[in-house]
Amino acid sequence: MEKKYQIFISSTYTDLTVERTKVFQILMELDCIPAGMELFPAIDNEQFEFIKRIIDDCDYYLLIIGGRYGTLSQDGISFTEKEYDYAISKGKRVLAFIHANPDIIPINKSEILPEVREKLVKFKEKVETGRLVRFWNTADELASQIATNLPKTIKTYPTPGWVRGDTVSNADLMQEVLKLREEKEYLLSKVNMQDEKEFELSKEAKRLLVDVSKTIQGRISISESTGQIILYNRTYVTPQNAKERAIWVEAIKQLNKAGLIEELSISQVARRRYIITLKGLQEAENILVIENQK
Repeated sequence: MEKKYQIFISSTYTDLTVERTKVFQILMELDCIPAGMELFPAIDNEQFEFIKRIIDDCDYYLLIIGGRYGTLSQDGISFTEKEYDYAISKGKRVLAFIHANPDIIPINKSEILPEVREKLVKFKEKVETGRLVRFWNTADELASQIATNLPKTIKTYPTPGWVRGDTVSNADLMQEVLKLREEKEYLLSKVNMQDEKEFELSKEAKRLLVDVSKTIQGRISISESTGQIILYNRTYVTPQNAKERAIWVEAIKQLNKAGLIEELSISQVARRRYIITLKGLQEAENILVIENQK
């Protein structure tokens, strides 16, 4: 009888939205049912009681720790740590993934207050005590580790899971499975929409990608102080004000994040150098085709 397993994803929210999206996607590709408080990024004690019921229904508990400790409850403990403590108290099998290099996490995704940073350190020490944890640096690496380790955990520590409604005679159970299937399809559609939104390029990014694809070396360099961009030893654009600088810096970031360009080793501290990727060349061709059709 085919089973599906429900996985509760526990983490801080705003600093790990990209990572959570990747994790949701990989869990659905593994034919699991992800569960998490996506609709309640800011929770309180009343909502936490509802979270506990969701954890009760889950087969496995997946914990992701980045650079933040999370929203504090009235007793000074973050709701993320309270979720973890509750899952442990209920005997849930825990898979923990901790960021390997907290020093490289951006400031806006890290704890600033020393006392809160200390709470985060102690929380990580608690999680690492008595169990095997795994470490990650990027969202893709995190998703890859989950794809590798979750099936092993399911095989080694099997749980009742969920079964298809047409394999049992209980009508209530059948209805519940169908409901979960609808939730899975809804979450998958949100993930796909998010991916499309993240890949959307500004007109400046598209223009820059097409132009760099036409150069011999396919290289870009940008001054972090002025925003001046150079293509193949030729000044491409020199921003005249802070707004223009921000627009072109963001264009570079979009292309790099989408994998259309990749950063080279830095020889000059004041400049960052990039080279167009095969994916970038293909996307530049697509942009030109669309423009020619207009």
